[in-house]
Amino acid sequence: MRSPLIVGRGLAVFIGVGTLGNVVIRGVEEHFVVPDLLIAVALLVAAALPPAHAVPLLGVAFGMASGVFTVATFSYVARGEVGVPVTLFAVSCLAMAAVLTWRAASPGGDSAPAGRVTAASPS
Repeated sequence: MRSPLIVGRGLAVFIGVGTLGNVVIRGVEEHFVVPDLLIAVALLVAAALPPAHAVPLLGVAFGMASGVFTVATFSYVARGEVGVPVTLFAVSCLAMAAVLTWRAASPGGDSAPAGRVTAASPS
């Protein structure tokens, strides 16, 4: 089984590149251009960082992306359409944000610096 960091990096690159391609090639509604560019860059930068920084920053980037994609999903719903790709992006970003945030907060997670105390020391 792959670690959450490896899966998160791969998904971040896939969604980041896909979102950039969508903005450049297909174009998006004008009010989504800046948010799409921000999340694409955030995902790609976070995916390239060393593990100690990548886990928490991927969690933040996926959280931002889930918000943007959720709004985009409901913009389709408001028009009476179904945006399957954007809905899948929203759900996968939300799931990765949850997994990576949990991972960053857990003792011994991918983001734990060397020498981190995981239990209270007896006084």
